[in-house]
Amino acid sequence: MVASSSAALACSGEGARELMFRSTLAGWAGLALSVAATLVSVRLSRQRSGAWRKAATVLSVGLVLVHPGLWVGVTSGDCGATRLLLAPLVALIHLAIVVPSIIAK
Repeated sequence: MVASSSAALACSGEGARELMFRSTLAGWAGLALSVAATLVSVRLSRQRSGAWRKAATVLSVGLVLVHPGLWVGVTSGDCGATRLLLAPLVALIHLAIVVPSIIAK
């Protein structure tokens, strides 16, 4: 696979298509998980009171807006390797913020 660190060069070469597919899939899956966590957070913040739940909801919405699944491309530069790394990482951080607000009474 030929991948360049320059965003101006297109991703091409052996294995590039597979990496771009995996990166796209990981990006959308991570984004879907973040959106689901946000919906749960919003619902809980409306049902239960608590400053932590409200803060978790605001952070959740912010994380969805900056999620790499939306903004990091796969067709240039590193063939989506950055998206493949960052999308699940942001989704896990998102869950680490939301899960305590779900568990807390």
